[in-house]
Amino acid sequence: MSDLQTYLQAMNSTAPSQLALEDIVDETIQEIERKTRYAPFLADGSDETAIAYTPNGTSILDLKKGMASVASVSVGVSATSSGTVLTADQDYWTMPNIGVRSNDDVVKPITYIQFADEQYGAVNSIEVVGDWGWAAIPITVYNIGLKRAAAEVVRIKTGQSLGAEKIKEGPVMLEFPDGKTTLSEFMSEFDRRLRGYTRASIQ
Repeated sequence: MSDLQTYLQAMNSTAPSQLALEDIVDETIQEIERKTRYAPFLADGSDETAIAYTPNGTSILDLKKGMASVASVSVGVSATSSGTVLTADQDYWTMPNIGVRSNDDVVKPITYIQFADEQYGAVNSIEVVGDWGWAAIPITVYNIGLKRAAAEVVRIKTGQSLGAEKIKEGPVMLEFPDGKTTLSEFMSEFDRRLRGYTRASIQ
């Protein structure tokens, strides 16, 4: 939030109310999650969230999300049974493998489970427990998210072009060549940069 306020001040644009600013930040996060298909995008450090999946008769389970870490995987889960807890690196493997990194040197999230055997069973009989989202936000996503939020504030308030040439706050650099970056160019850059972080479905 403070980074966004700094950008707005450097662009000679006063921030709206704190509540309105929070709404814009929340909207930007939701847009990042929608475009990248990681929801949540950033993990909260908790291992308490369980999501149920239906076996598809194959050995691959597309999580339809990303995970920073997997606490447990169980099969045969039902209303009356907690099922069987599988053994990691024996009964299943997490993919992409831990240690694979994005261009920002941030570990990519786990996006699917590779089982040792094909999985069959009832609806929602596979349960995956873990920390959902990226372990850390890539600096490219953080940067473009701040820029998108700043552009949205300016668009709502004035519809003006952004006049600053370069703004630096901490590790984040915001550049506007010749001070002529327009709001539409801003949004196009937002879409383009996020393509490299979009979750691919394997099923």
